[in-house]
Amino acid sequence: KGGGAAAASPSPRVTPAKGKATPPRAAGGGDDTELPLDSPPFKAYERKHGTMAALHRSAEGGDGKAYAELGYIYAHGNGVVPDQETACKYWIAGAAIGDVECQGTLGARYCMGNGVPMDAAEGFRYYKMSADQGCVQGLNGMATCYENAEGVAQDLDEARRLLELALDKVHA
Repeated sequence: KGGGAAAASPSPRVTPAKGKATPPRAAGGGDDTELPLDSPPFKAYERKHGTMAALHRSAEGGDGKAYAELGYIYAHGNGVVPDQETACKYWIAGAAIGDVECQGTLGARYCMGNGVPMDAAEGFRYYKMSADQGCVQGLNGMATCYENAEGVAQDLDEARRLLELALDKVHA
């Protein structure tokens, strides 16, 4: 249940921009004054015209971090229309190839029902996949599930153990 069928489907596609695009330029700076690479307009341009295609190629080549980034781009509407379901499709694909960030994010999404149907047991399963690889987000998510009996029976001792493990990793 949860990620199996969606992970096997091809990754979502972004329609390339029509015509030739040029990078944004600083206002009043003349034609040769480009914005700094870390400026929000340049980042939006880069995502829309260049980085999205590169991220798709990387994701299709098995790069879980690219799937994670594509999910965040759609979740937050960075250069695209926000779309929680599309974001989750990317995270499901990344989780299927073992990306801990995608797995931890899906844990939260399933527990909240954001972009996917609410399913605390499925959320716990994704948190556990992430935690089993040592990810703090997964450990914290599992602890919250145990504390609040979300998808698993309440076990406050296990919640405390997982939180202490997560804190040890953060402070290591």
